[in-house]
Amino acid sequence: MEQDTVDSDISHGLTSAEVVQSRESYGTNAFSPLPMKTALDFFKENFADPMLKILLVCAAASLLLGFYTEDWIDGVAITVAVLIVTAVGTYNQVRAQRDYTALDAVSSKERVRVVRDGSVVEIDGDELVRGDVVEVNTGDIVPADARFVRGSDLLVNEAHITGEPDTWKAPGDELFGSSRVLDGSGRAVVSGVGDATVFGKVRREIGERDKTTPLQERLEDLAGKIGKFGTYAAVFTFVALVASGLLRDEVEQIGFNADTLEFLLEALTIAITIIVVAVPEGLPLAVTLSLAYTTRKMAQDKALVRELAACETMGAATIVCSDKTGTLTTGAMTLASADVGGHVWETTLLDSVAGDPAYAATFKALAEGIAVNSTADLVEREGKQAVAGNSTEGALLRWIDVHGYPYRTVREEAVVVKRREFNSTRKHMLTAIEVKGGSWRVHAKGAPEIVLGMCDNVNTDDGPAPLDEVKRAAILSTVREHATRGNRTLGFAMKEVPAGTGEQDLDHGMTFAGLFIIADPIRPEVSEAIERCRRAGVRVMIITGDIFETAQEIGRQAGILREGEIVLTGEQFREMDDAAVTEQLGKIAVLSRALPDDKKRMVELLQASGEVVSVTGDGVNDAPALITADVGFSMGSGSKVAREASDIVIVDDNFVSLVRAIRWGRSVFENIRKFLQFQLTVNVVALGTAFLAAIFGYGTPLTAVQLLWVNLIMDSLAALALALEPPTDQLFDQPPHGRTEPLISRSMWTSVLAVGFFALGVLLVILTTDILMSVPDFVGSQVNTAGQSAADAAAAIE
Repeated sequence: MEQDTVDSDISHGLTSAEVVQSRESYGTNAFSPLPMKTALDFFKENFADPMLKILLVCAAASLLLGFYTEDWIDGVAITVAVLIVTAVGTYNQVRAQRDYTALDAVSSKERVRVVRDGSVVEIDGDELVRGDVVEVNTGDIVPADARFVRGSDLLVNEAHITGEPDTWKAPGDELFGSSRVLDGSGRAVVSGVGDATVFGKVRREIGERDKTTPLQERLEDLAGKIGKFGTYAAVFTFVALVASGLLRDEVEQIGFNADTLEFLLEALTIAITIIVVAVPEGLPLAVTLSLAYTTRKMAQDKALVRELAACETMGAATIVCSDKTGTLTTGAMTLASADVGGHVWETTLLDSVAGDPAYAATFKALAEGIAVNSTADLVEREGKQAVAGNSTEGALLRWIDVHGYPYRTVREEAVVVKRREFNSTRKHMLTAIEVKGGSWRVHAKGAPEIVLGMCDNVNTDDGPAPLDEVKRAAILSTVREHATRGNRTLGFAMKEVPAGTGEQDLDHGMTFAGLFIIADPIRPEVSEAIERCRRAGVRVMIITGDIFETAQEIGRQAGILREGEIVLTGEQFREMDDAAVTEQLGKIAVLSRALPDDKKRMVELLQASGEVVSVTGDGVNDAPALITADVGFSMGSGSKVAREASDIVIVDDNFVSLVRAIRWGRSVFENIRKFLQFQLTVNVVALGTAFLAAIFGYGTPLTAVQLLWVNLIMDSLAALALALEPPTDQLFDQPPHGRTEPLISRSMWTSVLAVGFFALGVLLVILTTDILMSVPDFVGSQVNTAGQSAADAAAAIE
């Protein structure tokens, strides 16, 4: 990092001309692409399969022998078949890599707030240049190497860079790109971008690791077992062919003459081909194609998959632990009313009161608190004003912005001396700024009951008055009244203290300044989505930091809270032991005033009871629950730490997108099952025909070339057809397959054996009779061998 040479105006940022100059001199924050496997690499990997190597050796031997016997067609045909199978596998692997790379590029794009030309704007993280002034807040991931220049001390996790999980940073300290901001906020000047950052250098060394998903592991284990069975069948078939040849005098003598070698080579080729056919190479291909297809389609449905395992697991989910704000509700916060100085004003009256000279001082003090004691910003997106950061803060910023209050100017000019960031444990934010005369003004906002606990006085028309129990109860009654309508409430307080006051003395003895009511209506489509989940056997539980009454009302409106179900508060939950909670798990529909540890504990208890749990979250403190859950869903507007901890990012923050993701997950599982059922049925027929024909002395009705052709159709084309089948709403009529349901159900085994033995019977009839001897084959000539009849019939059955 060359931080000493970076000098930017932290209030104005770079100009447009300076951005261009920096981009030309140092480049942007985009990383060079990591090395990718080429088609040749995949082709070589496919040839690493030991069975294919052995088969090619047999093909080579057959070709050499063919020059002696003038019958080399089988050797050429086997070689061509192996090359086709390998080429198809290579094509699909290249395609899957391309799809995942494209999706990763989309999901890795992050919007960052920078100061340019005196304004705060949002840009893609890879557009940053050296010298840019970036805003960093709790929950952000530092987008590039930078020097921290202004703000409260930052608690940063840079374990993957320096090995230090919790490091405090003061103004002047270095920040490393990709570090996580756990607490604090401020501005930093970018000193290194892209590959020049510390993370960029580490990234080049680490590269990408291949990941194997749980379903792939189960399928590979199953393929191994099937392969062992096929190996035994191949050995028995080889022995039966040799024994049959000896008993039927097909081999006149055992020796090293050409006829004996040709016979043994043919028997060995058939045996090895049986192993190749038995080993379901198409299973990994089907999984790869299905996951690539699913992730691509889910991206169109506003869900970006970060972990492949999530594609499989989300379909098994039996319960969804959902946040409320922005997920079940619209997240479009608007100021509904306010209780200031003992007066309750609706929005229309509030607008006129804000301009009333009698309330000018009160409004100015509140507006200052909204401006300096927040980290959100109003930015332009696609020609419209939007909120960057916390949506509740955004609603208040919009209100003071409408009245011409220059919140950005006030924020820039304010000298912040102390700041305590909001989190779900504190449930408040506090900022102290310098004022004329050398004193400090302290602003606090947060959950009303928390802010009231900091106050000894309350603001009235006649000035501050003692906050007695009657006034306190009246304010809390107002809070509960609005909560029963599903609204959020936010308390504000302030006081002045001498400069140098210790932080422990900042949050008491304050004056309660007002109560703001924020409306966040439930999404109109949520109730139907909840009913679809219920029909599909998936429970939904709300876990929220909102108070009891708000959480209960939203649960009722969404259809989550039904008769006989209960709402717990975080305090009640923490007082119960694990056994007591477990007894009530089937009844708990809503958990209110939940702390991060409460959400994580609830997930663990649900998992211990056998549930497959998916969790939604958007804050830094949601990360433990997102990681613990079987599938973690983060919100696109949430913190970067939450998105990094999650498996899937819901781009539009909509619960309906989560429900669609469950449908896609079920589709993956069902498509793999379909292919597996098809694969096993074909194996029963192919192996059974080869083995029984050898035992009963019918030789090789299906030659190596014919078996490989069946294998080509079975593994490649069937994988393409079955793995890419789109989901239907009928998937919601089935219960979730849960944690322990086997890949192959009892009904699937019944179908495999029934269809397999039926097809095997048909082939044996054809093999032992002349029923098809006079029927024209696919090229118009007469079928003149039982083996050709069996091969044609096998292809038709496929």
